[in-house]
Amino acid sequence: MASDGTPETQAATASFSAAELNEFNTGWRVVNGTCGGRTFGFGLNGWKDCEELKLRMGYSSAVWTVRGWTITVRGNHIYDRTSGPLHRLDVSFSASKCVVEVAMPHGIIGQSFASASPRHGRVDLYPPSGRFKTQAMAEGAIEGQAANYEVATPFATHFAFSCFGTPPREPTLCPEVPLPTTPPAPRLDASAFDGGAERASRRLSEAAGAPCAPPSAPPPSTSPSVVYSGGDESLLLAAKEVSRYVYLRTGERMPVSSLGSRRRLSALPAGDVVLVALDSDDAVSSLRGQLGSSTSAGGYLIKSVSEGGRTVLVIAGYDASATLVAAYRYAELIGVGFGFEGDAIPDEVTSLRLSGFDELGEPRFTVRGVQPFHDFPAGPDLWGTEEWVGIVSQLPKLGLNFIGVHTYTKFNSQYDQSQVSAQGECFYSPTPQ
Repeated sequence: MASDGTPETQAATASFSAAELNEFNTGWRVVNGTCGGRTFGFGLNGWKDCEELKLRMGYSSAVWTVRGWTITVRGNHIYDRTSGPLHRLDVSFSASKCVVEVAMPHGIIGQSFASASPRHGRVDLYPPSGRFKTQAMAEGAIEGQAANYEVATPFATHFAFSCFGTPPREPTLCPEVPLPTTPPAPRLDASAFDGGAERASRRLSEAAGAPCAPPSAPPPSTSPSVVYSGGDESLLLAAKEVSRYVYLRTGERMPVSSLGSRRRLSALPAGDVVLVALDSDDAVSSLRGQLGSSTSAGGYLIKSVSEGGRTVLVIAGYDASATLVAAYRYAELIGVGFGFEGDAIPDEVTSLRLSGFDELGEPRFTVRGVQPFHDFPAGPDLWGTEEWVGIVSQLPKLGLNFIGVHTYTKFNSQYDQSQVSAQGECFYSPTPQ
């Protein structure tokens, strides 16, 4: 539910339904909602703008943005499930600008943006063995009790601390005063927790009228990142896929950026880097002494080298298509599995590793693909758009570059023709032999 609090602005609702995701983890009616009372719905690569609320969906993820807030919803399979839903939703929130002062954060999630330090509340202490019923509901880290935040319906906005519909406050210069901080609360046993002192030590920032501190300039980032050489959309896709599968395996986010027109090693950002580029690009060629090899037609190279005291993992291909295949091959090397049925992401999270890779690959066949037969229940006669998109999307992940359609013309043999003709069902004119 979204509104900026002004009466002339239309109210908007939006929901992401995991039940609409198919076996390929996408769908065509995943996001549904209303804008000014009118309904809408979309899925793969769909979008909707309603006043300041903007909604975008890629393959299996959707992003909501409104007035400095960004909500990202990612659909994924529930692996090793025993019953219940087939898909789960991973939701993340981020904020920009001086959102605490302007937006007056409220609700369980909004409160986490109302102070500069972490909030620690009641937690359960689990016994070494046996059955245990959890009781902690974040008391001490949230205002009041969890029951105070319950709403009557999915899009209801009224609860004990609701500020929904309140006109946003005018932003100020955000003087440099620190927000109230909360000391860490001790780990308490459920039976011994009072919670009064912890709850009294913190209040929502808007209650005290405290302005939010201005954002300071971030220090130069030295965290690992993915850089692509630009020029071809396939290279951008390859870089994004490397970043995506690293996140799915390790939980670490690797920002994606372009080398731009320079395409030189000096343009790489600080810190360890994954370089996604053509083997012929200057940035890769300048590392040839350490790489030691070049790719042949259709081939790829995945190798870790040391440059300037940091690790550079080179993922390069003879051309853009081969580079995309190399990106998916790297995903396999960190534990991701690919098949026509979809991706297999291990449940166990692993640590990010950019060093120690050294693989040079080349295709044994120029044309590599599949040719599904039509006359089978699982064949493309019964495929819809989702199935076609799902199959074609998996081709480069499997190192394939071709899809054919097996079909028959008239009769397979004279025997088939004679049998049909004998039954008086000759739908085709006999062909002279």
